[in-house]
Amino acid sequence: MDRLNLLFNDHGATILLMVLSVIALIRLIRRGGPILARSPVTLGTLVAIFSLIIGKFTLTTYLGLWTAITSMSMLTIALVGMVMIHRWSPWIGRVLAVVTIIGVGGWAMPTAEAGVRGGLRMLRSLEVVHPWWLLLLGILPWMVWISRRSLAGLGPIRSKLAIGARLLVTTLLIFAVAELRLSRPTEHTTVLYLIDRSLSVPQEITPNQATAGGEPIDQRWTRVQQFLNEAVQKRGLAHRNDPSGVVLFARRPRLVLPPSPVDRLFVSDQMAGPIDANYTDIASALKLALASFPEGTGKRVVLISDGNENLGNAEEQA
Repeated sequence: MDRLNLLFNDHGATILLMVLSVIALIRLIRRGGPILARSPVTLGTLVAIFSLIIGKFTLTTYLGLWTAITSMSMLTIALVGMVMIHRWSPWIGRVLAVVTIIGVGGWAMPTAEAGVRGGLRMLRSLEVVHPWWLLLLGILPWMVWISRRSLAGLGPIRSKLAIGARLLVTTLLIFAVAELRLSRPTEHTTVLYLIDRSLSVPQEITPNQATAGGEPIDQRWTRVQQFLNEAVQKRGLAHRNDPSGVVLFARRPRLVLPPSPVDRLFVSDQMAGPIDANYTDIASALKLALASFPEGTGKRVVLISDGNENLGNAEEQA
């Protein structure tokens, strides 16, 4: 399910275009006669959709923009030549038009898909405080029926405009009474890992195991490093762009890895510099974490400590 949601989230506009192309192709096949004479509008729409899809998957945004500009310039030159020498090649015009659409696909499709994702997120974030008032929307067909009879003397265009205005005002009033509101849920969640490196957290030294430099290996610290990497790697496809960061602290905290959407977290004591390990100040680490969260994201703090603090007050800071 996560992969399916990710597919629609990344390629929603492309999937919509593919559905439209299938519908256009079915309409084209159901018509008789030569393919070019069956339905020029449907055939042109089908070619344009396929060109947009090809451009989206084959061109970068920058290359798509310059491809569209170049082909449109050549098409303009061809049109000027047609006016001057009164000669025109339909196939050249079609090829240039297709290349232009392919370029537009590479340039505009990523932006269009971002807009589709934003629209879907906005629809999902709609909330209704009093949903029972929405039952009044059932009177709209009755209003259309009554209005068509009462406004028949205004003419077809004016009567339709008047009916549309009535429906719009009524719908907005119903939404206002139902208190339809738009919430803004956070798209990403930032996770900051606060790791206690004070002496109150004892080391686990295994005999006969040392680094290449001859220093003993702390198994507890090794497990913490493995936990950080596994937590980031196993966060799921839906959270692949969630930022993660690390704060090492003892007497003073230090943000050794600022929040960023990374796949691994490489942490070492050398990154924090000199540490006064005789003190544990969890409150200052929480304060630094709260100040380090980027705007517009959810906030999560993972504290890895024995909880023995001899500076500050973590409960008050939290």
